[in-house]
Amino acid sequence: MPYLLKMEELLTKGRTFKAQVGIDKIQQAVGDATEQILLNKMDGDQAADYFARQATELLGPDAVEEQS
Repeated sequence: MPYLLKMEELLTKGRTFKAQVGIDKIQQAVGDATEQILLNKMDGDQAADYFARQATELLGPDAVEEQS
């Protein structure tokens, strides 16, 4: 497949980045909050609060910093 051969040429120039610990949990919380907005169950402020609660629950309270 020509497309795959062309993409393979880029592999020598590619870069990867080490994912931060807990990024999967942050992605889950973002997805859950976004879903609530898309389903018209929450507005932006409610979803932001929901995200904060989810992130705290998934990561643990010691891994979350609150700013005012």
